[in-house]
Amino acid sequence: MSAPNPQPGLAVTTRRTITATTESPDGMTLDELAGLLRRAMAAGMDPHTPIRVRAKRTGALLSASVEGVVTGA
Repeated sequence: MSAPNPQPGLAVTTRRTITATTESPDGMTLDELAGLLRRAMAAGMDPHTPIRVRAKRTGALLSASVEGVVTGA
């Protein structure tokens, strides 16, 4: 099923959340973090969009996410 076509003058905003998590007790790797960034940029997110992270008390990164408006969707 497809979404209906927007009416003329109607602005459509697409928001998206992209999340990366790790199962490693040592924390997220550079490759996992780079994958999050690649997916966010490929989705058309503004490069100035803040990244939110969840970390252990030791500083090990457990997850990171990006939420924002997607352009060209």
